Amino acid sequence: MRFQLLVFLLMTASFCAISGQAMSYEDCCLSYNVVKHPKKLSRKIIHHRVQGTGGGCNLPAIVLTLKKSRIVCVDPEEKWLQMFLKKSRKWQKETRTRSKKLSDSVGEWEQLNDLVSVTGLQLNMVMGG
Repeated sequence: MRFQLLVFLLMTASFCAISGQAMSYEDCCLSYNVVKHPKKLSRKIIHHRVQGTGGGCNLPAIVLTLKKSRIVCVDPEEKWLQMFLKKSRKWQKETRTRSKKLSDSVGEWEQLNDLVSVTGLQLNMVMGG
């Protein structure tokens, strides 16, 4: 009985390993999609990732996830895509900068609040009061 259980567990483990490898190839782009209206498409992009040529994927590509979970594979050399990625990076950098500034100002208010509570001072935040 123990031998049968051991064989069953080994078969299950090997099946999981094999199916895990097969699943990784499902994410590969095998060809590029032809984009006729890049401006329209760029408005629908919600996420992008770079597909390298390692790990079983032989085609370098940018994999775009669009609204409604549609996937589009694009040649990384496309000029419109390079412009989109450049704007995307710039926007992300600006967003991080704004977020950091907001975080810093919230931190200053928290420090002021801590100072007030430690010293026992009371600040009147109402205008004219």
